[in-house]
Amino acid sequence: MARVRGVSAADRTELAAKMAAVLDRDPAAISRLKQRLIERRDAASASLAFELAGRPQSEIEALDWITTEQKVTCPDRADCDIHGWADGTLVRFEFRTGRLARWTQRRCGESAASRHLADTALEWRDFAQRNAALAARLSGGFPHHHVAP
Repeated sequence: MARVRGVSAADRTELAAKMAAVLDRDPAAISRLKQRLIERRDAASASLAFELAGRPQSEIEALDWITTEQKVTCPDRADCDIHGWADGTLVRFEFRTGRLARWTQRRCGESAASRHLADTALEWRDFAQRNAALAARLSGGFPHHHVAP
């Protein structure tokens, strides 16, 4: 496959450096890779190869997911609980010594959730709300309790 794409063993170091830059969340490297994937997708679409265009689109979505801000540790190594609420589901993330130790979700009305939400630090609210929305869609109303590894 590498030969078909014009890549040789001599390109290995450069490709590894580019991958490392993306995984390090270097904005310029991410932008270059995303632009290249967009060009591939658009070229496939222009030639009506829609199935082929789906592959770079999936890769763009994966790139966005991989390079998004991660929230599984607290930099100050603090103990804290963060909460999010959506569609009747309250999620709670428990951080102990700065690491995610456990998360739970349960059915809860918005008014009952409000006191928990008010105690959640501002920088965690969007993360918690997005996860609550996902939990609400996936749970079907069943409570879950998980201990992080």
